[in-house]
Amino acid sequence: MQVVFGSLVRLRTRELYQCIVLRASWKSLVALTAPAVGELRFWSNSVNDLNEMGVNLHESDLYDLKAYTDASDIGFGGFVVPAIDSNSAESVCDSSDVQMNSSLITPRNSLHTVVGSWADHERIKSSTWRELEAVNRTVKSSLHLLKNQTLQINTDNKNVTSIVKNGSRKTDLQVLACELHTLCFENSCKITTQWIPRDQNKVADNLSRYSDCDDWGISTEVFNSLDNIWGIHTVDRFATDYNTKCTRFNSKFLV
Repeated sequence: MQVVFGSLVRLRTRELYQCIVLRASWKSLVALTAPAVGELRFWSNSVNDLNEMGVNLHESDLYDLKAYTDASDIGFGGFVVPAIDSNSAESVCDSSDVQMNSSLITPRNSLHTVVGSWADHERIKSSTWRELEAVNRTVKSSLHLLKNQTLQINTDNKNVTSIVKNGSRKTDLQVLACELHTLCFENSCKITTQWIPRDQNKVADNLSRYSDCDDWGISTEVFNSLDNIWGIHTVDRFATDYNTKCTRFNSKFLV
């Protein structure tokens, strides 16, 4: 299958192989997990279309678009630009070809720029998860540009390049890889990944560290405290008191 479908086979059969490995003996039945059933459904629904599409056995260096992504402890960033000569990819990150807007630095030829901050539960994730999620969110927010296009994703994390192509043994990383593939498959976008040195990814790195002073929130405890004072609970109490008074008025004067 891999000769026909490429690395997709490895990405979409990991759970099935895991179920086979964990069986009690060669003659025992194979217990399928929910993710394994999901892989079977994927092949059942997609194998005919994938077979008609085939796979190009020769990798091309020509792409319609290129994306650069990065993640930091506080956030993620990425941008999509028209494809340029593969030998001069670093020119995208040349400081002479960027523009500044309230300390946000983006390439002048950027078609779409993505910036965001991690939630508290996301900050404690592994650096590989954050880097992969940065790729995922950059692609997801750029789908209007990526339909029927070929995209090269540039990242300074070598693990990400492998996981996007082959998946991962770690469940949370495998889920992201499959989600990314599904997004691209549904939008007829072919993606490849390429590792680049960190000094060629300075703009994406800057985007991942950008702090928006208007992007803030309050903790759950504070919200609940304010909600108890002015929120829906107060409205409910007011409505209950109002209905009680109306009932007493009707009973006294209208009966």
